Amino acid sequence: MSAPATQAEVRRAREADIPTVSRILAAAFDDDPVFRWFIRHDERHGEATERLLRGGVERAVREHGECYLLADERGAAVWQPPGYKGPPPSPDDRERLAAEICDTPEGRRRFAQFAELMAEHHAIEPPNFYLGAIGVLPAVQRGGLGSLLIRAVLDRCDREEIPASLISTRERNLPLYERHGFVVSTRVELPDGGPALWPMWREPRSE
Repeated sequence: MSAPATQAEVRRAREADIPTVSRILAAAFDDDPVFRWFIRHDERHGEATERLLRGGVERAVREHGECYLLADERGAAVWQPPGYKGPPPSPDDRERLAAEICDTPEGRRRFAQFAELMAEHHAIEPPNFYLGAIGVLPAVQRGGLGSLLIRAVLDRCDREEIPASLISTRERNLPLYERHGFVVSTRVELPDGGPALWPMWREPRSE
């Protein structure tokens, strides 16, 4: 029997946890409307989703350590610390990734549009903690585990007076983020009648 959310432990992910974190996030994003807008729809959909997310997990674990995992492996979150930019992917790397995760020319075009909009609305100034991805296994969602993962960094944001940001790909998740102080900055429509993105911003809370 799984521990209740209030007793779950959040720890930093280590190198050996990269496959586990990637798997958890892929399961959580399996039915994400934005990901399904461009990721392949065949039997390799889950594999492609995990491939897309794994790059961010690897960078977080290896370059700045802001990747968090529930000790019982029910959820995980990937953050970027203030000032972190990371090396931009080369055009060749992006094309190779698109070929792996998309099974049609339209999917590859949509992936490029998605990546461009994400980069455009990823606020880096003023310096802030950016929540790149957060996910809880589908069987235990809506039980408070997501809040534990968020608070692991937001408590530090409040202590050190650092803003935070994210881009939500699901409208249903907005109330969760709003409860933790995030405010929707704008609504971004993907092209050709695609789903929406919601960039959000959070000012640190004082005691």
